[in-house]
Amino acid sequence: MGTAFLDVFGFPAQGSTEETLVEKLVQANFPNAQPVYEIPDPLIGYHPAFGEAFNITSTSSDGTTETYRALVASCVYNGFAVDAVALGPLLPIVNDKSQFFNAHPSPANTYIAYFYGTDSLLDSVQFPSFNN
Repeated sequence: MGTAFLDVFGFPAQGSTEETLVEKLVQANFPNAQPVYEIPDPLIGYHPAFGEAFNITSTSSDGTTETYRALVASCVYNGFAVDAVALGPLLPIVNDKSQFFNAHPSPANTYIAYFYGTDSLLDSVQFPSFNN
């Protein structure tokens, strides 16, 4: 198995778009990441977001490699930005004998996709309202 992580960050958007936020986050944290697909219609706090999936290959000190999947999404609402990053080992190909998701494949290919709480965690994000 393996461990998967979900991190959520909030900060002033300062005019950034969702796409540029995803690009900046990936370049800063996973500079060698390879894009795999665009996440279809992601939501953060029930607001439209932009997201992409990336493969990251890590080499250990003994020379072995492991591939990780990073799911990165950003949302800008009311001048505030939220980034969400799910990261975990890439799952093996799912077949009819698989223990994952009742043997149904997930395009996310990482453990966090099988955790039902992920959607509710991202849905629970509340954006601040700035009153002038």
